[in-house]
Amino acid sequence: MEKLKNHEEEIAKIASSCPIPLSNIHLKRMEKDYLIPYFKNNEELEQSHNRKGRAYITLDGKLVKSSYELLVSNFFHVNEIDYCYDLVIPAEETDFRYDFRIGEIFIEIFGYYGQKYNERKKEKIELYERHKLQLISLDSLFFQCRYRKVYEKLTDLCKEYVIKTDDFAEYNQFLFLSGSKDFLGYIQSKLLIYISENNTLPNSAELREMGFSGIERIINNLGGFKDACDQLGLNSDRFRKSWNEVNSKREFLSLCERVKRIPTDKDYEEYGLGGLKNFIKKNQKKKKLEELARRIGFVSIIEQRGIRPSGHWDMLRIIETIKPLCDLLERIPTKSELLDQGMSELESAIQRYTSREELSKILAISTYNLQNGVKTYIFEDLKEELTPIIRDLGYFPSRKELNCFGKGNLYGHINKFGGPSVVANKLNTVTFSDYRGIKGDGFWRDKENIYMLVEHELLPLVQELGYIPNESFLRRQGLYEISMLIQKFGGRKKIGQYIGFPTYSEYKGLRDVGFWKDIGNLKLLIHEKLLPIVKDTGYIPTEEYLVKNKLREIRLLIERFGGRKKISEYLGYPTYKEVKIRGEQKS
Repeated sequence: MEKLKNHEEEIAKIASSCPIPLSNIHLKRMEKDYLIPYFKNNEELEQSHNRKGRAYITLDGKLVKSSYELLVSNFFHVNEIDYCYDLVIPAEETDFRYDFRIGEIFIEIFGYYGQKYNERKKEKIELYERHKLQLISLDSLFFQCRYRKVYEKLTDLCKEYVIKTDDFAEYNQFLFLSGSKDFLGYIQSKLLIYISENNTLPNSAELREMGFSGIERIINNLGGFKDACDQLGLNSDRFRKSWNEVNSKREFLSLCERVKRIPTDKDYEEYGLGGLKNFIKKNQKKKKLEELARRIGFVSIIEQRGIRPSGHWDMLRIIETIKPLCDLLERIPTKSELLDQGMSELESAIQRYTSREELSKILAISTYNLQNGVKTYIFEDLKEELTPIIRDLGYFPSRKELNCFGKGNLYGHINKFGGPSVVANKLNTVTFSDYRGIKGDGFWRDKENIYMLVEHELLPLVQELGYIPNESFLRRQGLYEISMLIQKFGGRKKIGQYIGFPTYSEYKGLRDVGFWKDIGNLKLLIHEKLLPIVKDTGYIPTEEYLVKNKLREIRLLIERFGGRKKISEYLGYPTYKEVKIRGEQKS
């Protein structure tokens, strides 16, 4: 007790800053005898206190002498497996003690190497063989993997030796490591002076300088520097959220719990976990993590909503799926009926692979139009409406001319039957473009021709859409002449300024193709959007700040410009880290 009083100040200091019970602190740098009053089971401690080396406290209060024994003991405890620990082997007179015993099965952990140790190990194994005792021998290689894997290997071992065959507890890292409490205590005791002066952990370089490079591996196993600081109740501002095998898996499963399914890219962004998404993609962990989530019981948003995978639909599946509905309605269901039943996928498949008329012939059942005497709009109907207009004009009408004739609705039918060029060819006439000599030499060099096409072909379409259509839209609609027109005019930006309409990207709030590759655009965006924030804070904003305020475009801007350091040099403002270091130096 006298020794305890001599160390009261040191113990009180550790206890006040440690978020775990003092009994769980690593004991390497403390004498066990003056900490005896702090342990729940003093008899076990007295039995083992003469042993040298490190000591760990398990979940059930036992004092064990290695981290390997700690993991095995905690595994048994969380899975409610009764065991004996560190007693004399029931054999002839011997001082050998076993590590663990479960019924008639003995478990020995040979975690060290060396001549004397190997000689003692050999004698011990011979003793088990001589007395025909069942032995499970584990070496250090058994534990040289991620903690989750160790847990799985111990589970397999129990099943193999019929120690326990089912109802194993779900893996919990904090419990398995006694939580991670013992290791946190070890970090705390080793870095006590640094932590008390700085209220944070040293970084990798500082750990190497201090001679504690081995602690970095422990910190990474606990989830990285930021997570370790959070678990110890220390300031973690100096550390970015660094992703690794351990914390990425834990955070991924946590996100699954939040969204109640396998997360999408949008979910990562919404919860400020863009870095996790990038880590998973970069390290090709997506498939493995999704398989893990499925084993736990989570499904993807596609499965959750019952959406069929790509390639699911073909003619046979369409017929199999729609036939029960046809039998019920005694006809082919309409589009609105399928949508009301939540069968939008089936409707899309019909549009893509077949038609209601074709299904009607295959299934020998009428469509809604036939049943109700509604005439289906066919090509002959379109021909009948277009023929008088073509006769008056001498060519296939443009969109503007169809509007003038009060037939603007025909353009939808024209696109349905292949677009202006296809329909004009079927009607043995030429398109407006051909009639005006678009394909003739020198046509595109005449500005009057270009302005005429803008007025007749492009402007009616833009007025209908509200924006300059993008290339993919024009190609889908078969409007290749308009695509050429935009190109010859000087691009969408220029034509938008001329007719007073935004481009598709501007209309949707997107950036045009190639925007992020132009350094001029980046500098302009820095001065317009980033500089006001920098002036307000006094430094280049951190990733955490941008995520919190949902400034996704500025995050992308910093990345494309080359990072915070480069932007700092360009604007002449410091980064957050530089500001913090200056503040520490002044204090």
